[in-house]
Amino acid sequence: MKIETFCPVCGQTATVEVPDAGFAAWQSGVLIQRALASVPKEHRELLVTGIDDKCWKAMFAEEES
Repeated sequence: MKIETFCPVCGQTATVEVPDAGFAAWQSGVLIQRALASVPKEHRELLVTGIDDKCWKAMFAEEES
């Protein structure tokens, strides 16, 4: 399944491909990291918040240092 996301920070769209069964499990209440364990964490973040990896790193760069 392909899901299109929209980053509220930079306005870019992205498409994330996820397994149908995993997506259904997540929508049914299974934690995303379990339901979509095969999906990279950056893509899971896109699904949860819509924020892409570049913006996420820019927003929290100071905390990581």
